[in-house]
Amino acid sequence: MGQQWRKTKKCISCREEIDAQATKCPHCQAKQSSGGCLKIVILIILLIILGYFISFFMSAMDGSGPRVSSSSGGQTTVTRTGPAWSYHEEKDEFEGRVSKFCTTYSNDRIKAAFGTEKVMLQLRKRGKNNIDVIIHSDGVVFGHPEGSNKVRLKFDDESPFNVGFDGSADSSADTIFLRSSSKIIGKLKTSKKLIIELPVFMESGQRATFDIEGYSEICKFE
Repeated sequence: MGQQWRKTKKCISCREEIDAQATKCPHCQAKQSSGGCLKIVILIILLIILGYFISFFMSAMDGSGPRVSSSSGGQTTVTRTGPAWSYHEEKDEFEGRVSKFCTTYSNDRIKAAFGTEKVMLQLRKRGKNNIDVIIHSDGVVFGHPEGSNKVRLKFDDESPFNVGFDGSADSSADTIFLRSSSKIIGKLKTSKKLIIELPVFMESGQRATFDIEGYSEICKFE
């Protein structure tokens, strides 16, 4: 019986046993289906995937990126992206506090503990506080042995200038907070390129380059 079941099937019309590979019943001449439902399911999945990629590329072409609003667990999030910057906003419905983040990554990489890593430049605003300017890179130890906590910044073709920095509250060695945030933000709004000379422990002088054009369009903290 098992052998017969594998070699035959029932006609969809007259229900007679016919060859499993038959496309037409020899008894009633009815055409047999051959995985039609599976083909429809596969087609639907392919259309969904195609629609997703079309939406993604259309967003990238207009420079504004996807704008998504969602709510979960009393917290609302908004995302806005562009060619260089990604903006993320979170609202805690319970506390009534809004946290805003705007992030970009360096074009090049710097030496880290386990290879090389890109550098993240992030601006963060929580509630009505001032905007923090944060630099982060996984596996990097920031700071000079002599304790000179300075970084050098160069916007476009302007002369480089120094700004101080502070470590993170949790003493993470791979994160620093730049001072003179209002000056830096003003430069971000009008410049296209930024080079930061980073105070990497035992590897001083490493530089990270950022494309920062479009900051004002994406990073709306007001």
